[in-house]
Amino acid sequence: MFGGKKYLQPIIIDISENRILAVGYSIDYKTGNIIIQQIGQSLLPFGVINSQGIINENIFLTELENAYIEAKGSWKSSGIVFGVSGSLVEVSTQSVSVNRKKPHKPIRHNEWIQIIDDVYSQIDAIEYHGIYGHNLPLKLVQVSSQSIAVDSSSITEPFGLKGNIISFDMFSTYLPEQYTYNLMTAARQLGVQIEGIYHRGYAVAQLVRDYHTSQDISVILIDIRFDHTIISIIHNHTLAYTQTFSIGSHSFTQSIANAFQITIDEAEGIRQEYSQLQLPRDMARRITDALETDISLWLQSIIIGLQGYASHHVIPENIFLYGEGAQLLGIKEALEYSPWYTSFNHQLKPRVSLLYPKQLPHIVDMTNTIDSPSKIDILGLIHTASMAGDIYIPYRVTDEL
Repeated sequence: MFGGKKYLQPIIIDISENRILAVGYSIDYKTGNIIIQQIGQSLLPFGVINSQGIINENIFLTELENAYIEAKGSWKSSGIVFGVSGSLVEVSTQSVSVNRKKPHKPIRHNEWIQIIDDVYSQIDAIEYHGIYGHNLPLKLVQVSSQSIAVDSSSITEPFGLKGNIISFDMFSTYLPEQYTYNLMTAARQLGVQIEGIYHRGYAVAQLVRDYHTSQDISVILIDIRFDHTIISIIHNHTLAYTQTFSIGSHSFTQSIANAFQITIDEAEGIRQEYSQLQLPRDMARRITDALETDISLWLQSIIIGLQGYASHHVIPENIFLYGEGAQLLGIKEALEYSPWYTSFNHQLKPRVSLLYPKQLPHIVDMTNTIDSPSKIDILGLIHTASMAGDIYIPYRVTDEL
């Protein structure tokens, strides 16, 4: 059905506090399509995992293996790629330069490997102090290049070029050591190598950026996950800013559970029916009242999260919402109808859209399950793991893992 040579691809694994999602895929290099072949999912009991790491490793490893086997099927894979984010996962951006010893000669493969090695060493030598001050030991798990320039001229392919100074804009992710150890244990249990660990905000930013060819794309990405929300800003074709706060879809579900004195599972079903306008009017009104404070607090956290960027830049006028909490009735409306943006001397009302997989080209879903905003993270991880230019940077990190 699809032509072109196929290569081994890693299984992509997205772990939340309530479930594990694994995807097996292939790439048709003739058409550029990413073909989602199989998907595996396991539900996790509440309390098995939190932002610091795995609390019940036995249950986690069992459910991870189930999801991995289902996603892998009969296909061979080259390894696994994990997505990470959360209030204890920290990120940093750095600009790094390397002076070439022989600038009059064209860049060849061996020199490029040495240059990348120098870049990694510079990043690894930076003593990073977490901005949240949680004092947990952190481990560098991702070092990725967002842009490369030779003598201040942006490039996409270095080989054959001449020049004196090669500059990199880097994005780095730091993960609590215990969580890193848990992921390493999981990979050993599966008998595979970790090919990459990527911050989810970074991964989706690359996905959105690469599917918009305009160099002046400017957009706010808001990912509402189970226990946290990630704000990412794309500006000048790079991920210019990211911030995380600890309010996610579970907070809204918990408020519904409290209001109706029901279980979390029952509240989750009601939350989805509420967002799909399937509830009686009186019940829907009770839920609206129950969620009013939470949505207001979430919106205030968005404002606080954007302040670090808005103090030096104009905030973008386009917002993409995704993640498992994005479709909650009241979230999109809060961004559309509240004058929150005037906090930044920004008078134009932002355009708010839900981001759906069907809006992204070159995604062929053979499973017919990648259809909602909650699946955007996994598509971002697939896209980033498939980026040829990015493999030159993370290899040192994954070798050490």
